[in-house]
Amino acid sequence: MAIFSKVTPVNPVAKHQAISEDAFSLFSATIDKLTDADSGIQADIDAAQAKIDAASNEKGALEVIRKRNSDLNAKISKFFGQ
Repeated sequence: MAIFSKVTPVNPVAKHQAISEDAFSLFSATIDKLTDADSGIQADIDAAQAKIDAASNEKGALEVIRKRNSDLNAKISKFFGQ
């Protein structure tokens, strides 16, 4: 029968080498994606920290203004005997 004469034998080493290379490429792609994600996360952390720092500075400035206003209020009240 001539039907089976064209079947090439399977080389087990080549077969498993290809499977292994495919698996390693998937792991490598996953590692690359995780590294990219980490870079993006760090950028967001840095941006959030910058906002926190700015808000802390603003809060400090507002507290100074409030204290100054309170001190002036106390002096005015004392002056008018209240």
